[in-house]
Amino acid sequence: MSALSRIRQNIGLIAIVIFIALAAFILTDFIRGITTIVTGVPEAGNVAGVEITNQEYQEQVSLYSQNSGAMDDLQSCQLRTQVWNNLVREKAYQMQLEGIGLEVTGEELYQMFAGEEISPIVRSFMGIPPQQQVTPTQMKRVLENLQQTQPDQLTQLEELVAQERGIQRFNNMLAASYIGSDAAARRQQKEANTTVDLNVFGVNYGSVSDSAVNVSDADLREYLREHEEEFQQDEQTVIRFVRFQLIPTRSDSMKVYNSMLGRRENFAATSNDTSFTRGRTRTPFTGARTLPAALPPSIRDSVISGEAGQVFGPVQEGGYYRLYKLVGTADTSASSAKINHILITYDGDSAAAMSEARTALGAARGDFAAAAAEYSDDPATRNNGGELGWYRRGQFGADFDEAIDGASAGSVIGPIEGRGGYHIVQVVEKVDQAYSVANIEEEVIFTKTTRDSVYGVANNFAANLVSSEDINATAAELGFPALQSNPLSKTECNVGGGLQGGRELVVWAVSSDVGDVSRRIFTIGDNYVVAQVISRTEEGVQDLEQVREMIRPRVVNAKKAEYLREQLSGLMGQDLNAMQQAYGNNSFVRAATGVTFSSSSIPNVGAEPKLLGRAMTLEPGETSGIIEGVSGVYVIQATAVNPAPEVDAAGLSVQRSQLSQQGRFSWQNSLGQALIEMNDVDDNRIEAERRRYEVN
Repeated sequence: MSALSRIRQNIGLIAIVIFIALAAFILTDFIRGITTIVTGVPEAGNVAGVEITNQEYQEQVSLYSQNSGAMDDLQSCQLRTQVWNNLVREKAYQMQLEGIGLEVTGEELYQMFAGEEISPIVRSFMGIPPQQQVTPTQMKRVLENLQQTQPDQLTQLEELVAQERGIQRFNNMLAASYIGSDAAARRQQKEANTTVDLNVFGVNYGSVSDSAVNVSDADLREYLREHEEEFQQDEQTVIRFVRFQLIPTRSDSMKVYNSMLGRRENFAATSNDTSFTRGRTRTPFTGARTLPAALPPSIRDSVISGEAGQVFGPVQEGGYYRLYKLVGTADTSASSAKINHILITYDGDSAAAMSEARTALGAARGDFAAAAAEYSDDPATRNNGGELGWYRRGQFGADFDEAIDGASAGSVIGPIEGRGGYHIVQVVEKVDQAYSVANIEEEVIFTKTTRDSVYGVANNFAANLVSSEDINATAAELGFPALQSNPLSKTECNVGGGLQGGRELVVWAVSSDVGDVSRRIFTIGDNYVVAQVISRTEEGVQDLEQVREMIRPRVVNAKKAEYLREQLSGLMGQDLNAMQQAYGNNSFVRAATGVTFSSSSIPNVGAEPKLLGRAMTLEPGETSGIIEGVSGVYVIQATAVNPAPEVDAAGLSVQRSQLSQQGRFSWQNSLGQALIEMNDVDDNRIEAERRRYEVN
């Protein structure tokens, strides 16, 4: 209330500020609108100089959108990203296909639309499930209808399918050229089957105190300079924002409550619940029967004690008001039970737990709630009388279910061994029925009055922000929390900071200068948002402060490796056990057997790639030098080298075939990305988006 009061007190000043700002905004929009008319909308981008026009980009977005149903802002942005990535891939391939003269024939295209194996793309766009059989005659009718009703979309689809077919043929052609040689097959067989047994002397970096090494900012900068490729980043912008949530008021809620109340009589009177619920709920009635444990908690007890045809509610669940109707009941072969329990857990000593469970059973037969509070190890139920409610069969195992089936309502039984330990159970109620329940619902949404009210508050805040040009100060003064976004790149779809989506806000942010405040109120989901750009990091190598916590441990370990190398240098040449004895308790000697070149780690040591590589070069009895690893420094000695057995002609043939399959699969999966990386890709979509949002 204090924030709103301050706004009201300054309403005169605010009105002047809004007028001046609005005039500036209109003038700016007018100038930018003229610019767009004169210069036109820029192209979406290019791949190695091959243009991706804005028209073809938008056409594919439209084509994909038609088959994606309703989408929110985040989903729409993600779809656009997918379309862009597909276009970049297609352009990269297109240059290769044109270079070798590869074309897709009309017969191929026909087979992909109406042949025995319809293209997955065609199935997807026409909504045909993957397993559904469709005859050529049926597909011809569908295509003829599309030709009459949506010729442009059909043409786009044909082009898309032809492009994908060309890419598939190109990939298959190159993959078929990969042939595993005998030499490569023998090498792979040797690497997989030659084993080395090792003794490993090691000292972990953790055994050396961080204070034993000195790491300066100069050391960190040097590391960053030497590893620049790992720490590249796109341009990133950070904003702070205040969001004004559109939350239904009590008045909005009562409007829906009264609406549902008015439907009770018709719902109770209808004799066709399947038809009545269709279109009035997201879960139309199918006649399915439900056990008590699966009934909505809000109406469970009412349904169990109710009569067929009875309607319950309206009840509010989440953002909806619902009416439930008990359509009917049916007998079941097994009873459902409402229970309370006491759980006695154990870790190894089951005898002691059983003894305690028997003691708890005696107490429970006197006062179950008091016994649960004293003995139960279930923190969720011990203080509410052990109440579990209507439990689902199988929840605690078959023995538990069998014990409950044999017990009568009102009895206390146990100990029963089930999941978690021993249970003492009080059977509160049992029923042998399942219930057919229908429902209708109406979402509680904010009205135009609520929307206008929240927008008014957001507008007043924006006016104050225009005046102060400091979102933190304005938010603090008016009592609103100022939130911070994720680092935003030009292709980011999600603002973050509690907001889902917000592409328009991202476009504004990355196109504005640091310090700029938003000149419009953005609508993101059920939020109005006002923002200010607070920082920008340029494209290139990340700043040291951004990566300090990531690289410092690496530099510390490198310094420790130098320290340990110096400590161990005087011990080299000795037996590994003698080195361990001389160095002390912080070192170790461990045996590792069966190490191969394809091993993922060294047994008893861990994932140490440098050790693996050096181990496979040792002769029997040979000792390595000091190896700086991931977790410490090591010296290894080969105690045995077991050569791979010679492979016969049949085995070599199998190995060569497997190698060929692996190589072809790898080529097919990596070729597209490799072609993209070979070419410069310019993504200019942000400019077209910026102009579109400004004009609108």
